[in-house]
Amino acid sequence: MFIEELERSKTLFGAVCVLVFLVCQTIYRARPNKPSTGDVKSAASISLGTSVERDFVERLSESKKRCICFYSSQTGTARRFAGSLARELKDRCQIPSMLANVADYDFVHLDRLSKDSIVAFVIATYGDGEPTDSGREFYDFLNDTDVRFSMGGQSLPNLRYMIFGCGNSSYEHFNKAAHDIDQRLQELGAIRTGTLGLGDDDHSLEEDYIEWKDATCDVVVASHPVPVENVSLDTLDFRIVIPPDEPPVTFHGELSWGKTGTEEVHEPFPAPVIRSIELFEDPSDRSCVHTELDIGESGMSYQPGDHVGIWPCNPDLEVERMLLILGFGVGNKRHTILDIEALDPTLADVPFPTPTTLIAIFRHYLDISSIPSRQLVAKLAHHAPSESAAAHLRRLGSDRTAFNSDVVIPCMRLAEILMCAAGDDLSLAPSPCTVTTWPKVSIETLISMIPRLQPRYYSISSSPRLYPNHVHITSVVVREAAGRSIFDTRTRYMYGLGTNFLLQIKHALGKEMCLSVEDALPSPRYDLEGPRSKYLNNGVYSIPMQIRHSTFRLPQNPRIPVIMIGPGTGVAPFRGFVQDRVAMANSTRAAGRSLENWAEMHLFYGCRKSDEDFLYKNEWPGYAEALEGRFHMHCAFSREAPLKPDGGRVYVQDLLWMERKEISRLILEQNAFIYVCGDAKSMSKAVELVLTQMLAEARGGSAEIEGRKELKVLKDRRRLLLDVWA
Repeated sequence: MFIEELERSKTLFGAVCVLVFLVCQTIYRARPNKPSTGDVKSAASISLGTSVERDFVERLSESKKRCICFYSSQTGTARRFAGSLARELKDRCQIPSMLANVADYDFVHLDRLSKDSIVAFVIATYGDGEPTDSGREFYDFLNDTDVRFSMGGQSLPNLRYMIFGCGNSSYEHFNKAAHDIDQRLQELGAIRTGTLGLGDDDHSLEEDYIEWKDATCDVVVASHPVPVENVSLDTLDFRIVIPPDEPPVTFHGELSWGKTGTEEVHEPFPAPVIRSIELFEDPSDRSCVHTELDIGESGMSYQPGDHVGIWPCNPDLEVERMLLILGFGVGNKRHTILDIEALDPTLADVPFPTPTTLIAIFRHYLDISSIPSRQLVAKLAHHAPSESAAAHLRRLGSDRTAFNSDVVIPCMRLAEILMCAAGDDLSLAPSPCTVTTWPKVSIETLISMIPRLQPRYYSISSSPRLYPNHVHITSVVVREAAGRSIFDTRTRYMYGLGTNFLLQIKHALGKEMCLSVEDALPSPRYDLEGPRSKYLNNGVYSIPMQIRHSTFRLPQNPRIPVIMIGPGTGVAPFRGFVQDRVAMANSTRAAGRSLENWAEMHLFYGCRKSDEDFLYKNEWPGYAEALEGRFHMHCAFSREAPLKPDGGRVYVQDLLWMERKEISRLILEQNAFIYVCGDAKSMSKAVELVLTQMLAEARGGSAEIEGRKELKVLKDRRRLLLDVWA
């Protein structure tokens, strides 16, 4: 029976195969000779290993959009600008647009765009002229000399694009990623709309973007005029609903879902703070906090040179002011639960978990501590509670010079701007009696235009070899006098959000009074306990944190010399480097081997005074002893003797020049690695200049020719690595 059933099955299977073959032949012969877009897409997806989900041309077609605004962002700024551009193209130019991360799509499909489509790129340059983490794949694909697109060609004659770069002129390779992408697209035959925008964060990135955006949209409107009555100035991205019943899950500031503007964020680990101490001798003048976090149960790992990102919340004062301005400062209104829905998810998605509460939005999710954009100030003029307040905001929103002098220089936050516009006194404690309500301001508008609160990143100052399961942070507390405002005649201070958050953690652990430098006024206070008291357990505070991996790496071979240059907190990663070598040395000796063939490590460090702000002063001699004299520390104390012969202060670049013969020998003869960490605006440039001069001298040539050539070789071979900030 089984054999007979098997034979019948074979016969039936054969008949079915013949039938399927005949049907396929009929369908194939009925197809037109010219393949459809869908057919090409499928073929490209199969042959090039792409998927329909990563086909942005298909996504544009499905969503009935003509423009896609791509962003490549490291801190969220490029994403915010791309979102603003997409809205402007939709509202002002009447071009349906969508927002997208370059990491989410495959760019083999660029050749399938129609001539009436537009692609916009907002591209950040990160580090030493590098594309961002999310933009690396796109950058490498486009710059492949043998690049091929889905139709098999190597050109993009139908592509119309616009591009804006986010960079900082303090760095040598200013806006390199945007420059390279623009040049490559033109080489491939694409046509740019408007100019290449180059935003400079060292001056006014926001203003550079606004100027470029307005000019580029003018070009678009000129080629496709839009009737004035069709232009929309105040469309919303979100709809807010107050649930009739309490939802089963409500977010009170948890970071378990959402996007930071750079990548999908999994819940940061709440790392217990096991130690927090002051490193400066007199913290009443300046403060530097050393913080140790326990990551033993996080599953995270790191290497010396990586960064730790901490997630602070907004200070209590700014949260209270914003809630009062919106009319939610009394009773339980601030705990109102809101369910937020994106009206067009392709244009703007909800940037934080929902449903959530009003107070969570302004304490944990929106960045109300930074200087707001001029675009937001101009938009809020339409929602002012009085004509005088509206006139005040219109002036700031339309006059770049006035905005710079009255908002940027005095570091005015959004709530302060609105209070000043309404005539409120900033010196008074916020209450319903001292803060004017702005009933016309919608929460939807604020969610659309205020960026998401971002993590603050710091170089890790420890080695996991010496401190297993611990991460150390070395942070100078930012609290600097800002310019005076014509609306607030008191001396104003600018407080760094992350560093003052860490400072208050230190105060809380030591039960210290949290005072600032000016007239003993309270410095910013934060809700350290977190949502549902998640970050306080049995008297131990935790900080939500994550690790960002870096290419700032020690050579694995200890026989390669290492030269480190890091004044101030620029010494942080080098403390980790030296600790790593110490741990290796301990293991080597424990195995019965010697350090005889190990190379030297040189650290060039600088601070003001040896008895004032010399970071980890008592640790370095122990490290030198553990490395058996192979670690050498060169210290420049800029405000104590000895000074230069001309009376000038001594800095790390001066020490480097003094040691030029030995350092040049290590670089040219022993292939030493050089690391620079710290200020990008002056220190790193001065160090590179000295390196150029000393290497030229060692080669017997000029700095302009031989010196620059040697420096280029070091960078190309990744033997000169920078971790600098503006």
